[in-house]
Amino acid sequence: MKDYKDYFIEGVSFLEEAENSVKNPKDEGFNFYLIQTSVEKFLKAIMSYYGIKFPEQDYIDLLIEKIEEETTIRFPDFKDELLELAFVPYEGGCASSTVYEKRPESFLNAVKQLKEFVLDEIPVF
Repeated sequence: MKDYKDYFIEGVSFLEEAENSVKNPKDEGFNFYLIQTSVEKFLKAIMSYYGIKFPEQDYIDLLIEKIEEETTIRFPDFKDELLELAFVPYEGGCASSTVYEKRPESFLNAVKQLKEFVLDEIPVF
């Protein structure tokens, strides 16, 4: 299992890439992929810190559920946005916005809040 700090750093990297990518939107499906992957990495940082095994599938809703089942962590209101992000449809391994009503950038604030939440919950630095 990777160190929790490595997962956090990967989450930051994917978030930064997503922020840059949505400024020049070429592929909304890829932007959703970057945002979703960032969330998954931040959640895995928490799970790794607490020694929680990851579910077989890396779906955001399953990761959140596992964290809340096995720790005392309860996610604030931005959890609803993360759960909604979990259900953006996938096509060919990347998220697809072709049938989704929200644009990827509408989720960036929730992901930034998650990043700060993780920093408050575990000693990353």
